[in-house]
Amino acid sequence: MKIKNLTTLGIILVAIIGIIIIANQLQNKKPSEQSLVFLPQFSEAACSQMLVVEGKDSAKLVKRGSAWFVSSKKAAAAGVTLAATASSPVQPTVEAAPASNDEYPADSSAIQTALDKLKNLKRDGLISQNAQKQAELEVDTAKGIYVEVWNDKGKSTGAFYIGKSGANWDSHFIREKGSNDVYLASGSVRFSFFGDSKKWNDKSVIKFDKSFVKLLQITRKDSGSIELVKTVPVPTDTSIKEGWQIVQPEKFKAKKDKAEQIINTLSTLNADDFESDTAISADSMGFAKPHLVVTATLQSGETKTVIVGNKKGTTSQYWAKNPENTKAVFLIAEYNINNLNQGLSALKDVPEAAVAKDATKPGVKAAPVAPTKVKTAKKK
Repeated sequence: MKIKNLTTLGIILVAIIGIIIIANQLQNKKPSEQSLVFLPQFSEAACSQMLVVEGKDSAKLVKRGSAWFVSSKKAAAAGVTLAATASSPVQPTVEAAPASNDEYPADSSAIQTALDKLKNLKRDGLISQNAQKQAELEVDTAKGIYVEVWNDKGKSTGAFYIGKSGANWDSHFIREKGSNDVYLASGSVRFSFFGDSKKWNDKSVIKFDKSFVKLLQITRKDSGSIELVKTVPVPTDTSIKEGWQIVQPEKFKAKKDKAEQIINTLSTLNADDFESDTAISADSMGFAKPHLVVTATLQSGETKTVIVGNKKGTTSQYWAKNPENTKAVFLIAEYNINNLNQGLSALKDVPEAAVAKDATKPGVKAAPVAPTKVKTAKKK
């Protein structure tokens, strides 16, 4: 009888030990990568629209074909309804997409960064399920950055709030819309979403391939127009080197590095910001009598122009426009304007020896260097 009881106790003990071992294994089992994905229905390829609401600001991003566009601030705000009732918290809802004429090309790198963050967003750890802590973690409707995304069928594939930073600067608290579960997510996700629609705008003022430039024209407010043509070497005349020649207002060899500085700056010119104050008139910004106009003519005959107005107040920025883009007034850094604003004396390639010699003779101007023969690049 005693042996039977001992056997039974032994079996029970083994069973208990087995249960403990299995429970520990289950507890310590690493969750699958798929189970950690915060937006399981999100697909980068199918994503067609994003909405970001931050305080009173909002931005709606829309995909047209393969390109992304950002609504104007007015259109984006009109597309968001903050529907609050006594029994439910404030939740943004989205109306129809704005018309294309209310849209501006989006910064492709900012869009790609946002898509990457959405695709790689994971639950690093459950922090709280207490609704009272949402305000403290800034994942509530008042302080959280609200993000919602839709696929190409118009179906919402994710809606969540981004809160404040965690213990590490690159981690943030996140909460899915309609849930009290707050998770920690790494990857600096908050820094990739902003409600200010201007921050999503493509800041390119002009883009073109600088190797195709054949003619450069600089018109300054305080002087006349300067024209430069590109010279190309020819097998039959070894005296002609690749470079630049001033042809207006006089013929003179141009400094190659100065001409290339202007072209390099113009071909990749980006704005610091956009002018959003519609109360400032075009005359006040200086577009009636521009401070500077620079035009590059390409081999195809196409022209690329930037019109620079006045300096904005005490800032280090100038108002500028691209005639091909009627939607934007850009604010361009002063150092970029200085790179473009080159006068005749700065562009002339005067030998140092001639300058030094004439510098010892007050009132005597240096004799101009004989102009080089001009062979312009042929139109392709």
